[in-house]
Amino acid sequence: MRGLRGMVAYLAADVVMSQAGVLPYGGEWRGAEGFAEFLEAFGKAWSALEFLEQRFVVEGDVVVVHSRGRLTARATGRGLETELVQWITFRDGLIAGFRPFYRDTAAVLDVLGVGYEGGGAESVSSC
Repeated sequence: MRGLRGMVAYLAADVVMSQAGVLPYGGEWRGAEGFAEFLEAFGKAWSALEFLEQRFVVEGDVVVVHSRGRLTARATGRGLETELVQWITFRDGLIAGFRPFYRDTAAVLDVLGVGYEGGGAESVSSC
């Protein structure tokens, strides 16, 4: 997940990371600081992330990424192979937004060892 931290240079100042609210790292994370806080929260949940396959569709300022990957939950040590689609928007050559759509959030919660609690960040903004 260290490589994700290098993405900060490619983010718009008002970037928004929108995660499913039911996830421990769910909600809207705003700005570079919010993105860094999202990465920290994501890293607390998962000890490993490996992309097995990715497909990209590009049209104008939108990139849609279909990913198949394997994650390992930090708290349980259990693994999950799953899929998700990310809708990524760009503005002026920088990433303005991420909106991932998980195939099965219930499976994600199960592997993480948490039940439905209603999410993480409601609104995290940078200074």
